[in-house]
Amino acid sequence: MNIAKSMLHGLAMYGSSIATAHAGMANRHLMDTVIDLAHEDQR
Repeated sequence: MNIAKSMLHGLAMYGSSIATAHAGMANRHLMDTVIDLAHEDQR
């Protein structure tokens, strides 16, 4: 029982870290796009 519980916990941690990494990449991409647009406006 304990082994299954710790496995589930490990999977949950793994899944949340992947979700966080994806969100971070999407966020960075969004910021890059916004910065590019701002630079376009300044030209």
